[in-house]
Amino acid sequence: MIEFLDVTCGQTRCSFMLTGTGVPVELKFEPDFLVCRLQTSPDEGAEATVEIINRCSADISLVFEKILDLQGDILMEQYKDKPQFDDQLSEGEISSLNNSFRKRRGTSYFKIIDEKMDIPAMKARTAKFYFGDFQRLEMKNATEADQSKKGKKDKKEDKKGKAKKKGRGSKESNDIMDRKYYVAKYNLLLSGSTFVKDFIVIGNFL
Repeated sequence: MIEFLDVTCGQTRCSFMLTGTGVPVELKFEPDFLVCRLQTSPDEGAEATVEIINRCSADISLVFEKILDLQGDILMEQYKDKPQFDDQLSEGEISSLNNSFRKRRGTSYFKIIDEKMDIPAMKARTAKFYFGDFQRLEMKNATEADQSKKGKKDKKEDKKGKAKKKGRGSKESNDIMDRKYYVAKYNLLLSGSTFVKDFIVIGNFL
């Protein structure tokens, strides 16, 4: 590409010719999908991994921007037997999103590690989508870390107490999360501005 630039100062005028060579961006995604469906228990978490391969001869910078975070209801018959990765939403999912979902308030159940990533030319990087109750998981991990510091006798007592507590907690979590689905949409941007691709992640607690 060639461009001409004129700079004028008083009666002096200078002309410059600017030349540059652009590099077309070519990316490959493994797996290549639009929709990802994740399921997990409230005490666990789920993740999906996508490898992004930079096939061009220049380094690139990518940013994942979350533009939607929703919660709502999807009928089980509209959701069951769907693959984890898909290139489109089902008709039932589209209908539910249009009629039964609202913006989620509070802490999100979705997370991406390395929302910003630099990929050298002809190299690949891995992005991970996470779904789960992260506050609950942090409390669980902290409890397990405390238990590991105690003796075997204390461990047995803690496990019994934890099992009883977990039974009550499971019922409480089911009351809160039963039949609820959560949806996040991400835009993948080149250099933080140019749209490349979008990802829709649907999660629910078993």
